[in-house]
Amino acid sequence: MKLTKIVLSILLLASALFITVSAEEECSNFDPEPQHFKKLYQESKELGKAICDSLGKTMDQESLVGQYVGFANKLEQTVEANFKTTGYYNALKVQVAYFRNLAALGVDKGTLPAFSVRESTTDLDDTNLYFHFVSWDTEGHVDSASPECQQAPTCGELLNALAIAINQYKEPYARLSAEAATKKITILRKSWDTYFEEARSQTLWDAIVTTKMEEDHLTQDRLVGPMQRQWFAAHPSIVVENVRDALDGSKTQQGLAVEWFGVNWWNKEASPIGVPFGISLASIYSSRPEVDDAGHGIMMTFNNALSIGWADHGGDDGYYVSIDFLSLLTEKKERWNDYKKRIKEFKFK
Repeated sequence: MKLTKIVLSILLLASALFITVSAEEECSNFDPEPQHFKKLYQESKELGKAICDSLGKTMDQESLVGQYVGFANKLEQTVEANFKTTGYYNALKVQVAYFRNLAALGVDKGTLPAFSVRESTTDLDDTNLYFHFVSWDTEGHVDSASPECQQAPTCGELLNALAIAINQYKEPYARLSAEAATKKITILRKSWDTYFEEARSQTLWDAIVTTKMEEDHLTQDRLVGPMQRQWFAAHPSIVVENVRDALDGSKTQQGLAVEWFGVNWWNKEASPIGVPFGISLASIYSSRPEVDDAGHGIMMTFNNALSIGWADHGGDDGYYVSIDFLSLLTEKKERWNDYKKRIKEFKFK
C-alpha cells in the first residue's frame, strides 16, 4: 500500500512537471520576427509571454494591465513614427485608438483581438488592402495600386509586418488556450458518450421535455456536460404485473405502463440515494376478469434499466416490473440530434 502511494505520487509529480514544461514551451513559441517594427515585435513577445503565463490565474493583475497599456502606447508611437506621412495614417490611427481603449479596460482574455490585413474577398478587381482588429467591425483600407504603395517597402509589406509585430501579444496564449479547450471538449464528449450509453432511453418527446426542464444548464455561455436529470412524459413501457386478488390464471399478465411525468437521476453521484434512480407517476393497462383494466400509482427505476411499480386497480393492488425495452429498439445517441435542435431553439429564440 505504501509503495503504491509512492508510485502514485511520483506519477502525479511527473505529470505536473510535464504540464508545466509544456506550458512553458508554448508560452515561448512565437512567429518569426518580421523585417520591420522589430522593437514593437519584442515588446509584443514580452506581453504575449506574460499573458500566456497567466493562463488560469487572475485576469486583472496590476502589472499585467500596466504592461498591456504600455504595449498599446508603444503601438501608437510606432504607427505615428512610421505611417504619419501616408494617406492611410488616419484610418490606422483609428484602429490603434480602439486597441488602446481595450487595453485601458484591463486584460480580458476573452477579447484579445488580432490585427488582420486582407485583400477583398468579394471583388477580384478591388486593389484595396483592408486592415482592422478582428473584434471590431470598422475597417481601414489603402489602395495597394496607389503610387505610395508601389515604393519599397510596399504598403502590403509594412502592414503585414505590423500585423506580425502586434499579434505576438496573443499568439502563445491563443495556442495554449486552444489546446486547453480541445482537452476540455474531449472530456465533455466522453461525458456525453457516458450519458448516452448509461442513461435511460428516451423518446423524442422525453428529450424535448428534458431540454425544457434543463434549459438553464444546457444554454450556459460555455461548453457543458450532460444534465444530471432526465425527465419523462407519456413514456411507454411493457411490464409484467401481478394482481394477487385476480382470478386464478390471470394473476400475472403483461401490460402497458405509461409514465405520465417523472424524473430520473441517471448518474449515481447526483442521485439522492447513491445509485441511479428515477420516480414517476404512472398508469398501467392490462386485461383481467373482475379487475379494473386501468391501474394508477408510481413507478421507480433503478440503475437506468430495471423499473418496479405499484398500481391501484379500483381497490386491487398490482405490482409490476419492467425492463428498458426501448434500449433494444432505439439507438440512444439518436437523441443527441434532438437535444442539439432544442438547445439552438432556446439560444436563438
